[in-house]
Amino acid sequence: MNLMNLWRRSCILFALFVFPLCVVSAGFQENEKEKNSTSPTEEAGSRKNDAAQGDPANGQQVFADNCQTCHYADSEEANIGPGLKGLFKKPPHKMADGTEHTQHTVPMIREQILKGSSAMPPAGSALSEGKLDDLIAYLQTL
Repeated sequence: MNLMNLWRRSCILFALFVFPLCVVSAGFQENEKEKNSTSPTEEAGSRKNDAAQGDPANGQQVFADNCQTCHYADSEEANIGPGLKGLFKKPPHKMADGTEHTQHTVPMIREQILKGSSAMPPAGSALSEGKLDDLIAYLQTL
């Protein structure tokens, strides 16, 4: 009988202390994996660092179809969104949401287009990778 009680107590102790510890540890390990992995946007950005891989002529049409309602391509003057002339040459500044950046880069602009911002809707699923590449190549010509 003592052996059976010892077994029960061991199982109860395991259930109360060891099992929850294992669950917490597994969650922590999963969280670490997420921190160390890169998002598809970051991976795309690292492949396309300084120059877009698309066709600017096609990108002009993508801009006309998707962006010109809110942005001017030939001016820095704001429409609904900021004017995009000289986008990749702009000096360091604060965005409307308060974030600061020192330089417009292809990965940053790519993420802005994909995820959107406070006033700009995300275009993540609306544009294929090719059209996004073309659009960024066009924006680099402004």
